[in-house]
Amino acid sequence: MSRQAQRWQALLAAVTSALVVAGCGPGGLLPQLASSTAGQVQQLLGGNKPVPSGGPAGGIGARPVVPPVVGQVTFPSAIRTQALAGRKVQACLGCGGPNDVSNASTVSLIDTSGDTTVATTVTNSSGGFVLSLPSWTPTPGAVYYLEAVKGLDDNLPGNNAARVRTLIAFTSGAWSSITVGAIGITDGTTALSVGAALRNAEAGPFNFNGLLGTLYSGTYSPVSGLSSTDYTDLLSLADQALTDNDDPVAYIGLSLPDTWVALGTGGTTMSVTAVSPATGSVVTSVTVTGTGFSMTPSNDAVAFNGVAAGTPSNVTGTGLTVTVPSGAISGPVSVQVGSLIALGPTFSLYPVISSFSPASGPTGTSVSISGTGFDTRGTSYNTVVFGGDATGSVTAVTATSLAATVPAAAL
Repeated sequence: MSRQAQRWQALLAAVTSALVVAGCGPGGLLPQLASSTAGQVQQLLGGNKPVPSGGPAGGIGARPVVPPVVGQVTFPSAIRTQALAGRKVQACLGCGGPNDVSNASTVSLIDTSGDTTVATTVTNSSGGFVLSLPSWTPTPGAVYYLEAVKGLDDNLPGNNAARVRTLIAFTSGAWSSITVGAIGITDGTTALSVGAALRNAEAGPFNFNGLLGTLYSGTYSPVSGLSSTDYTDLLSLADQALTDNDDPVAYIGLSLPDTWVALGTGGTTMSVTAVSPATGSVVTSVTVTGTGFSMTPSNDAVAFNGVAAGTPSNVTGTGLTVTVPSGAISGPVSVQVGSLIALGPTFSLYPVISSFSPASGPTGTSVSISGTGFDTRGTSYNTVVFGGDATGSVTAVTATSLAATVPAAAL
């Protein structure tokens, strides 16, 4: 047996001994299957790739430079006029005063795969921001949320907080977003982000990457699942929520088959306010809290980022319990009651590895990994890191299995 194969075998022996505690990492983090001194095999959903201090995955050269996310939180004058006319000054977006949501709001880059806020910053007086990423490397092409939030009425107690967001991705060394050119967080990007998440909850999966570059100077180029009419209706609801001092992410719902509605008005009172625990694996029991749930369990349909769960239990009008289904993907939890769908907080699904084969082999060996919680959106959403911080090439994925090739730098 070659020295390289021997080292690979020793690594696997170390990992095998750690598999009995896979999924039990502190704080609900993704499981660490072996210490870095003995080598490790990790699966990081959604492309959050921690880069070792000595260099990128593979251990050769310096860490790739990730440019900062530079953008602007802006809103059209029509909303500002409506806000002032309605005397709801705390939602006076872009007015330049102390109650302006775009001024001094907190901007966060959110990786929904791990329910992780990667980095935060605060906007300047004109809504501009620069979000630096000194120690994090995004997966090329993976989609992340970029969200701005601020308590209305200058963050005074007792007031609602408004969330506005967009989608961004890192491709070919640069950031792209829903808006063409400069990154903008606007009422339009918020409308499309929420609409896409609701469509994904309805029929999933929605092609979130397809929304990138579809909004130019307020003109939307429609994609499959979100028509021009959808955009007009969603934009109207987002603007109304902001004018009425409401959070547009929680304000907008979908009434099947194709009607966008304002939740909490006109007899459509429904919300999903919390999930507990917020992290877990397949078969974890999760309690979902909200309002407007049906007392008949079969009428409450819960989905984890668009993947349907089974019939809930312990159902009341304000809560229910459900088990995380096989094939679930990290992301927003949604509840459908009758024809109405509402979005809730993010649930972070971590993988559990039960076995892998073969137990040794040289560079180029294909390793089959069995378990649960793998991301079925594609191979690029799953990362396997071998000893020596060397990233293997993932060649196939299902909800319960991965195939990865041992890289040359593996120890």
